[in-house]
Amino acid sequence: MSNRGKMLYIFENTSPYDFLRNKYHGAEPTSRDLQLLEFLAVDLELNPGVINVLIDYVLRINNNKLTRAYVETIAGQWKRMNIETADKAMKTAEKEHKKNKTKVFTKTTNKKEAPTPIWFDKKQEAEEISADEAKELETMLKEFR
Repeated sequence: MSNRGKMLYIFENTSPYDFLRNKYHGAEPTSRDLQLLEFLAVDLELNPGVINVLIDYVLRINNNKLTRAYVETIAGQWKRMNIETADKAMKTAEKEHKKNKTKVFTKTTNKKEAPTPIWFDKKQEAEEISADEAKELETMLKEFR
């Protein structure tokens, strides 16, 4: 199974709380971050997989900062675009990232690109998984819970 496929499986099968808690290395997320998750799930009615992609995307492109205003801006855009699956969210995030890709100049004027999530630029493959792969994915999910 491709990295993109594995990430899609994790996004779709992990609660946003567990996903965010994993980003905190098992610690309890801050109350502000939990309120943000609640806003995304209850007020905007985003699906859990879409919320997970959004959280992952923002943390990766925003230097591991979960800025509420930034998250809300993207979440609003995705809601208006009727994004209801993690797969569609991943494709939209990838497209947006490519569109807005900018170069960051360091003090020594060396160019450095913004980090790109591992699931970007991967062709989606429909593939069957073996029992061993399914077991491996379940083990990975347990790490997120």
